[in-house]
Amino acid sequence: MERGPGRTCLHHVQRLLFSIPVLVVIAILALDYYSLVIQSTRERFDRSPVGAVFLVLIFHICLILLLVSYYRCIFTNTFVSGHQPPLALRDAVFPNCGKCGNVKPARAHHCSMCRTCVLKMDHHCPWVANCVGFHNYKYFCLFIFWSTVSAWVFVIGSIDHLLNLFKGDSVDSPFVSLFAVILTFSFAVTLVGFLIFHLRLVVTGQTTLEFATTNRDPDWVNPYDCGGKWENFYAIFGTRWLLWLLPVKTSQETGFEFQQIVTSQDLEDGLLSSTAMKSDDNSQE
Repeated sequence: MERGPGRTCLHHVQRLLFSIPVLVVIAILALDYYSLVIQSTRERFDRSPVGAVFLVLIFHICLILLLVSYYRCIFTNTFVSGHQPPLALRDAVFPNCGKCGNVKPARAHHCSMCRTCVLKMDHHCPWVANCVGFHNYKYFCLFIFWSTVSAWVFVIGSIDHLLNLFKGDSVDSPFVSLFAVILTFSFAVTLVGFLIFHLRLVVTGQTTLEFATTNRDPDWVNPYDCGGKWENFYAIFGTRWLLWLLPVKTSQETGFEFQQIVTSQDLEDGLLSSTAMKSDDNSQE
């Protein structure tokens, strides 16, 4: 479907606005880096060389893993149109989306922001300017995890420097460090709750969309549960524990098919259907 000039212009404006949260994240990381590494490392090194080197090393490791996870989450294609189904499913008939016309396999949803369908869509996240779906959900979880760890490393590591600033033991102004600590602490607390929420989704085999539509139904059984918490975890992070916290692809699935469990309701419906068919056959005889 061709877009008119007005719709194309509006789309570009939306894409520009979507990039603002990403710039905010980068600005916060730059502020923290300046405060912890550039501003206070020399003073901290004079007091405790080993402690200063250890803190800066840990912070850099966390920051690098955070940035790589963030990059992969932003630029990984999660759209149905960007991937081909496996050979075993090339001849399968998938329903088509009535909005974008793409095939719509199980757990795929149409994103009104991206204007296309997303494989195993979790949600559209403005902080990554992308849809979080099957192919970047691990990177998204790792971005949250390493952001949480980095934030707490920064806050805890900045306390002694901040105290020295207020005591007058440093020539630096305390306001930059104070602002950075308060801002990062507020994000750190929020990120802990966000991380716990997504860890719950991982071990229960759900997406945010599925959780939002089914959490009020006490009788709901997740048909995509892999059979246990670890099995659901492995489906996203893989079985090699050395790769769990690294932003590398570990899932062996494609996002076009998911093994579904058979619930008691399914069995009951199947039994009723089978009984009805036998009754029809007997009546015809």
